[in-house]
Amino acid sequence: MTKPAGRADWLAHAGRAVLTFSVLVPAVELWRIGVLGSGADLAIAIGATAAYLPLHLRHVYHGLKGRRPRAAVATLAVMTAVMVSAWWLIGQQWVFMFASLAVSALCALPTRFALTAATAVVLWPLLYYDWSPGLADGVYSGPYLCLSLLFRTTSLFAVIWLVAASRRLSGVRAALSAAAVRAERAALQEDLRATLGRPLTEVAALSVHADTLAGRRDAATADAVAELVTASRTALTDVTRLVDSYQRVAARTELEAAAALLSGAGIDAAMVRAARESGALVLPVAPDQAARP
Repeated sequence: MTKPAGRADWLAHAGRAVLTFSVLVPAVELWRIGVLGSGADLAIAIGATAAYLPLHLRHVYHGLKGRRPRAAVATLAVMTAVMVSAWWLIGQQWVFMFASLAVSALCALPTRFALTAATAVVLWPLLYYDWSPGLADGVYSGPYLCLSLLFRTTSLFAVIWLVAASRRLSGVRAALSAAAVRAERAALQEDLRATLGRPLTEVAALSVHADTLAGRRDAATADAVAELVTASRTALTDVTRLVDSYQRVAARTELEAAAALLSGAGIDAAMVRAARESGALVLPVAPDQAARP
């Protein structure tokens, strides 16, 4: 069973937005390095970003699908090596890029390892950088860097997790709907077998008996045919009654759903039931008229 087109479109748009955001964040940081750093720092940053970004986008793409990518540990290790090397050459301005590494760890590793790795990536500036540095352009404190990494990581991964959870929920809903259809079909077959099995078996037996008598030109053929017709009419009545009961159950369910919608809109659902019972059309009274004495 396929999921609704509207939900599928929403998930596709959300996935593309997340991938776009995953590219925009490093682009903004490259702009920061270009403004505050040297030309050599910008060249190193562009090369390092071009090396790690495809791996990061691969991790995010699989995270949106709710599954781990192949060679997750190896690609994460390569990404870590590139980012640490760039930080060693560029310095503090590169620290903000580590948010992408934390998000990749959350997407690529099992939960028990992912949380540990992401926490380490977010907290390490607290141990490495001064908490109260002197005021200067491009100099940040350890707590500021830590909070920046935490904000960037949670902002992106929360959306990734929501999209992945929505995909899983859609799959579960489709599976439950298919299971409900199978259960309803099985119940219907059992009901048909219990209700119509015996009359139809009797009709079949009478048909064979009448055919046998007719083949022998027996005088009792007319009585056998009459009995067959009576049994067939009885079976047809049972079939009609059963089908009508199914239609009434379906109509009752639809009526209750419609009444709930009407009640939510401020219309008395009892009027709907009264209209159905009387077979007439009952128009609801406008709220301003109902308030008049």
